[in-house]
Amino acid sequence: MTALMKLVAQAGACPQFVQQFLALYRDSRSAEVQERCYEFEALLANSSMMADVLPVDASCEDINVDEKLGFLQGYVNRALANGALPYNPPRDIVSIVIIIVIH
Repeated sequence: MTALMKLVAQAGACPQFVQQFLALYRDSRSAEVQERCYEFEALLANSSMMADVLPVDASCEDINVDEKLGFLQGYVNRALANGALPYNPPRDIVSIVIIIVIH
């Protein structure tokens, strides 16, 4: 449903078969699918909101990724101060499998 929403936003118009699809799944047993249908219908009713929520060029935006997860350092420091053990990365997976098989 989310993918359809994005495609419709890109196209700028909602084809009839997508509207039929929405009507079919609006009363789905899945609360999540229902929610997406109602969100989609609300966005279709307000095309300017759809353009704001799902901008055409959003897929081309640069995303800044903190690969070292530095933003978590404060959390880690507090956990360590409260007695949590420091992260101990697993050894080589082959070594782990050998140890399990031997035991």
